[in-house]
Amino acid sequence: MPSAKGDAPAAVAASQAETPPALSSMASVVRKGLANSPEVNKSQTDRLVSGLSVGVARDAFWPTLSGSIGADTHSEGNYDLRLTQPIFDFGARAAGLRGARAQQRATDREAFGTHEDVALNSAKAYITVKRYEALVKVADDNIAAHRRFLDLADTRLGGGVADRAEVDLAEVRLATARATKADFEGQLASARSLYTLLIGEPPNGLDEPGMLSLQTSELVDIDVFAEQSPRVEQAIAEIAVADNQIGVERAALLPELQGEAVLAGDHDDSPTPYIGVRLVGPTFTGASQFRNVEIARAQKLAAEYEAQAVRREVKDTLSRFVDNDGALADEIRILKGQISRAQSLRKVYEDQFVLGTRSLTDLISVQNDIFGIAQTLVQNRYDRMAIQYEATAAIGRLQQELGLPSSLLDLSHTGGANPIVFVDEEEEPKT
Repeated sequence: MPSAKGDAPAAVAASQAETPPALSSMASVVRKGLANSPEVNKSQTDRLVSGLSVGVARDAFWPTLSGSIGADTHSEGNYDLRLTQPIFDFGARAAGLRGARAQQRATDREAFGTHEDVALNSAKAYITVKRYEALVKVADDNIAAHRRFLDLADTRLGGGVADRAEVDLAEVRLATARATKADFEGQLASARSLYTLLIGEPPNGLDEPGMLSLQTSELVDIDVFAEQSPRVEQAIAEIAVADNQIGVERAALLPELQGEAVLAGDHDDSPTPYIGVRLVGPTFTGASQFRNVEIARAQKLAAEYEAQAVRREVKDTLSRFVDNDGALADEIRILKGQISRAQSLRKVYEDQFVLGTRSLTDLISVQNDIFGIAQTLVQNRYDRMAIQYEATAAIGRLQQELGLPSSLLDLSHTGGANPIVFVDEEEEPKT
């Protein structure tokens, strides 16, 4: 996990220098995606608000100063200036401050998670574009093979060793191959549009993306890694927010002891100062105060359920990576061998077709096998890459893996780098 204080510039530079060339283009794209994301900008604004809210909660321990001036039927005018200091409030302000700090932690982790989510979406948009570019290339190879079959059939027809049906069949298969390519090109256009929307520029000249360093062997205990997820940490902080809100609502049912210093008078008399204490009872509106306690308890229960749901989602992402990575890697290796053998067999069949010992159906059959294997090989390669990126983002390591600055840094349009400093637990001010 990245340091909560943010990566030092030297460490960031070193990690960027060590980034493999295959990931350099990906890192550049992800950086642009972060800079182009309104979600990232919003998360930074939310952090600012949560920091200010902690200050507001801390200020509640300070005395309050109020004043009034007016007139009534007994005097031509009166005024008072009142300084009030809370002495004992059954922990209401302390719970409010703890809740504000917990909310700040939750907002920090949410910002962390938002950066990772945006980075993942940018990376997946990149991967999807490359996936369909590869599928279009496979379709081009398929068209080339069927065009070659048509030429061979034409040659046989011209030599009088075949009938027109073979040529017609070859033309039908070539048209089908072209239709398949058109379908892939449509999906590629959609992928490019999404990429442009997320990154802010079209995907031109993208390098082939590389695999990250995360290995399934690292994820020995998925439960432990799930607890490191920024989304899980955010959910745990939200539970703390709700728990402290219960304390605030309970304290609202009880009186508050205050110290007062008052300066009061009217237009005829000189101001009279006095100091005292006051026991201020709660203001009840029906049973709303009691209901507020129940609402706070229900909100804490909802936060606990939310944390369970987030944990389950993260563990599912990690389990999918652990369960499928090895199988996909083995299948990719097998498919590479199969396609090499199938291509060699196609060459033999083409030679035999020219000699008249093979039919066009035999050529089409082996080409269909090659095309199917090539498609599956492309899909598996990028599927494996996608689930690895998803697992890496789930534990908050995607930007670190790409050699980018930690997502605890403000990657704004201005290119700033303001470290997020987590607020440590401090002793609440004494009233």
